[in-house]
Order: sequence, then structure tokens, then C-alpha cells
Amino acid sequence: MFNKTKGKMLSAMALALSLVMTAPVIIPQVTVVAEAATKTSAWVYDNEIGVNATTKIYLEDKKAKASYSFSSSKKSIASVSKKGVITGVKPGTANITVSQKYKGKTSKIKTFKISVKQAKVSGWLQSKDNGWEISLQPGWVSKENPANMGKPSECVTYRNPKAKYAFYSDSKNLVISKDGKVTSVKKGGTTNLIIKETYKGKTRAIGKIPVALKEPSYTGKDTIQLYLGDKFIPGGDAEYQEDEKPLLYLLGKYSMNVSKDQQSDEDIIKGANDNSAGENNEAVKFELNSKGEWSGKLLAQKEGTVYCTITEWNYLEKKYDKVIGRFKIVVSDASKLTDLQLPWEREKTDNDDEESYSYDKAKNTVQASLYANSYGETGGISLFMKQVPSVYYGDYKVTSSNNKVVSATADQDEVSFGPSGSGSITLSDPLYEWPENRHEDGMYLNLVFHKAGKAIITVEAGGVKKNFIVNVVDDGDEDY
Repeated sequence: MFNKTKGKMLSAMALALSLVMTAPVIIPQVTVVAEAATKTSAWVYDNEIGVNATTKIYLEDKKAKASYSFSSSKKSIASVSKKGVITGVKPGTANITVSQKYKGKTSKIKTFKISVKQAKVSGWLQSKDNGWEISLQPGWVSKENPANMGKPSECVTYRNPKAKYAFYSDSKNLVISKDGKVTSVKKGGTTNLIIKETYKGKTRAIGKIPVALKEPSYTGKDTIQLYLGDKFIPGGDAEYQEDEKPLLYLLGKYSMNVSKDQQSDEDIIKGANDNSAGENNEAVKFELNSKGEWSGKLLAQKEGTVYCTITEWNYLEKKYDKVIGRFKIVVSDASKLTDLQLPWEREKTDNDDEESYSYDKAKNTVQASLYANSYGETGGISLFMKQVPSVYYGDYKVTSSNNKVVSATADQDEVSFGPSGSGSITLSDPLYEWPENRHEDGMYLNLVFHKAGKAIITVEAGGVKKNFIVNVVDDGDEDY
């Protein structure tokens, strides 16, 4: 007998089932991106090595459970260790292969071509332009004071670390020890230092280095311009002259004569040996150290012209015996100026930035935006003021009639505007020492803007006075 309640339940289930069966089934799409596996790579520090020299193979992105091996195509040329250290055996070429074993599979990572070379003198040393030079000043180079040419092995490319290297001279004009100490030089000219390699009982020449034997010389100008307060260094220093020759080239001990008149070589040499050189002048003074010895500097102390002479010392005869250079020093006063020129009063130069401002010459007025040369801050401009003459030793005084609108300073360099902006003076020259207040060519007037308005800027230097008006305009043109 059919149960009504049970029939209702079955009907309901059938209806639900039909709804499920007829409704669309939506399955979300899932995209799976497989991350590319990083491959192990290999590189070698140097593909060219000498006999018995080594280089190493480096591995990057190694797999955690992988093993690595190295092999050489010619072990008689280049061998390789289990750690990837390559050693040169004899001259030739070999291929070094790096392999990886991972999950039972072995694959090649990379093959390097390694060249093993015979040792030779570095190519740049064999050029006459890069060769060495030794002074012929009598007795300067001696057993007591040898010229150290360095270690011969330091001059070798593809050096064999198990070999020995030594210097030899091909001329009687130069005497050198095997370890590079020159103890005697004779006639001028060019000789050669031969480097020989000794390995396994065999010695061979691997190259030569040209060496010029030269007389000392003065290489500076015939006329040196100094200004009151300058300190001139006659000896110079090659290290600070960008590889240029120093003024006193290949010169050891010497005498410096400074006089108001030109003198003969005989008088100069006599004065040098009598220790009377340099006493009869006023324009240039020998600066002495705390021990009363000459510091190597000449101080320009009075306007005028003096004549200078360099005499070399003979170490063998223990006396000054040869004049090697003459020049004169002109001392001028640079404390006065004849003119100060603003940008609109002269020809335009690279120092001028007229895009930052405009000017009305007739009204003696400069107009600029409050935000000129600035990023979100009130800004300013730099005006290059040229001085006449070009060298001036003294102070620049710059004032503003309204510091709330424009503040003004003078600086050797153009200023960077903003809260932290500042300029700095850089004075450097290897042959001179200058007073801190030395200005060459001119000076930057740095005008910092604070608000819209007008101000009169006054500049005073070396007895010259200039002023102009600055009109600061708030045009809302901020740069962000």
C-alpha cells in the first residue's frame, strides 16, 4: 500500500535531483604557472695563465643535491682539481669542461678554452714611450744610493711562480744587480734591461726593457708669474702633475740661486759652493723651516723681477759644478682691480645662465622668479662677475639692501639653491701655494630669494664698487 507521506518525500527528492541535474555546473579555471628552474652557471677568472700558475672555476646557482666535476682535454697542458682549480703545465691550449650530475643524469654545464703561455716581459714596458729613465747626475746613482728598479718578476706577464727572474744589462753604461738595484751609470743614451727566466735548470731571456740614461734638466717655463703672497716650488712633484715631468727633472741635490741681475755660470757655481746664493734680491725670499733649512719654497714678497739658476751637485767630487737651468720670476701686486663686469656688461661666457633671469641694462635691473633654479623651495640665481685683471688677491664684499627679499654672498663656485645649498672654494696647483683669498677670472654672486620684492645688491672688491637692482617676482612657477 502506497504511503502518502513516503510518496511526498520521494517526490521532493526527485524534484531536488532534477534541479541539480539540470542546473549548469561551473568549474573555476585555474592557471598553473611553473617557475622556470634556475640553471647552474660557471665562469673562470682568467682564460690565460702561465706555467704553474692557477685560475679557478666558480659555480653559481648550484643545485642542492647535485654533484659537480671538472675534466681537462689535455692534462699535459692544463690540469684541473676536484675543486675547479686549473693549473698550467706547459704552453698550449686545453679545454676544461664542467659537468653536473643530478638525479642520476649527467649534463655538461660549460667548457672553457684555457691557454697556457710562456712568461714574457709586459708589453707596455717594452715601448720606448713607457721605458725607464735614470739620471746621469754624477754619483747620484751609486752603491751607497742605488736606483731601485723593483723586482724583475713584477715586470713579467704570465709569470711562472716556480721560476726565478733576474735583471741583466746589455751595456757597460749601466750596472744593475739581478734583483734590480742600479749602482752605476756612465754615458748618456739608451740601454736595455734584459729579464731572464730560470726554470728546471734552464735559463732563457724573455724580453727587454729600454732604459734612457739622461742628464738632469729644468723643464719649466722661461718666465714664472707670481703674485704677492704666492709660494713657488721649483722642484715640483711629478706625482701631483698627472704624470707630467717635474720642473727639476731627474735631479737630486741642487743649488738654487735667485738674484736681481743675471749672472755668469762661473759666478753662479762659485756662489753655490760658497753658500752665498740668493742673498742679493728682495722680490723673492727663501722660505726656511723650523731648523733654518730651506723648505724648497720661494715666497713672493715684493713686486719686481728676479733671475733664477739651478746648479747640480757632483756627488763624486763633492761640489756644485754645472748650471742646468735658468728662468726668471716676475712678482706682481694683485690686490687692486680696475673693473668688475656683470654678465650684461661683457661678452657672454659659459659661466652665464641667462635662462634663469632677465635684465634691463638701462634700468640696471635684474628680474627673476622667486622659484628660479629650485624644486619646491624659494630659489635664487648665480651671476658670474668677471674681474679685471684676471687674478685678484683680496676680499669680495657683497651686501643686500633688503635681506628679507634677497640675501647675497660671493663664492668661487656656483651655489646649489635650497635649504642646504652652499658653495666651496677649491685652490690647487702642484707648483704653487696660494693664499686662501686668491680669485682667478672672477667670482659668483649667489643671490638667494626669500620673497617677492626689490633689493639693491652692492659688490666691492679691490677698490672697485658695483651695484644693481634685483626684482623678485612671485609668479607661482614652482617646479616639483
